[in-house]
Amino acid sequence: MSNKKKTAGSGNSTAAKKKSSNSIIAEPIDIVNMSGAQIVEAAINRLQKEDNAVKYDRYGQIMHSDVLNALCCFCEQNVEFAQAICQTDKTLEGCMKAVSRGVGTGISDLEAYKRAVQFYFAGATVSFKMLIDVGDGVLNDAAAQTQQNEKSAAKPQQIEVGMDSLLDLMDW
Repeated sequence: MSNKKKTAGSGNSTAAKKKSSNSIIAEPIDIVNMSGAQIVEAAINRLQKEDNAVKYDRYGQIMHSDVLNALCCFCEQNVEFAQAICQTDKTLEGCMKAVSRGVGTGISDLEAYKRAVQFYFAGATVSFKMLIDVGDGVLNDAAAQTQQNEKSAAKPQQIEVGMDSLLDLMDW
């Protein structure tokens, strides 16, 4: 056995510990008395600490920061997903291996994020919504309609009635 120096992975945290083989041992975080915001924060902290402690393979080096950012955003969107991150013994290193398995020459962002989410939470799915902004500040027709409706809601509603409609309403 070599006398390699062990590196500190995450300080005093029990969420992630380094072994001499550069693998991380993850310990579940006790979330019993935590609020939703605290669970989200704990999950994000855990992911970030694990990310700092890992030396990724070539695929992981390319994808880890985008996958990490997506996982952190998913934690912020859904406390149940953040709770799954906190309560598992799975690691970001293992996640990145699962994401890059069989990649070959490339993988779409959506597929990478789906694999990462399903690594931590089997059965969960990821969907994308892409919008275009051509520089006018309006993302698409649906967004423009929503903006118009919000502006209209702020003003008193006006009813426009033409003379023909008014005559139709009158009882002769």
